[in-house]
Amino acid sequence: RVLQNISLSFDPSVWQIFGALMNGACLVLPPAEAHKDAGALIDLMARQRVTIADFPPSFLRVLVESPGIRQCPLRHVYAGGEALPPSVRDAFVAALDAELHNVYGPTEASIDATFWRCRRASPPGPVPIGRPMANKQILLLDARHEPVPPGVPGELAIAGSGLARGYH
Repeated sequence: RVLQNISLSFDPSVWQIFGALMNGACLVLPPAEAHKDAGALIDLMARQRVTIADFPPSFLRVLVESPGIRQCPLRHVYAGGEALPPSVRDAFVAALDAELHNVYGPTEASIDATFWRCRRASPPGPVPIGRPMANKQILLLDARHEPVPPGVPGELAIAGSGLARGYH
């Protein structure tokens, strides 16, 4: 049961809608203003038995700080659109018995390019953006577009079949 809470004008809504329907899942449509009321959204997710949802970390923080979130049967939650703070990851794993996936990907990379499964015993510090998804490559490049050695800062480059035409 997938919560369809991403605006239809935003590309990640595609995976929510078609990912659910193509795999025989139920698509749960919240009222138009539900994204502004954490309590109402939590009530809907509990009543409709939502198991898969996607939230920006800033809204996920509000949800995990709400006492009713423990009533939701969530199994997989995807956090994307902004950096996932370690404090939100830690609050999530303390509040829910569900998997939290940190996802990253600009629009030109067909929504998400990387994922990271957060663990209960995660080390302190930043939450990684993770490893490339299927058919994607992630490279760290220097100013000459050459790969940098491990531990050296570089610019993130995404390659693969999900990259939009015209991007290199």
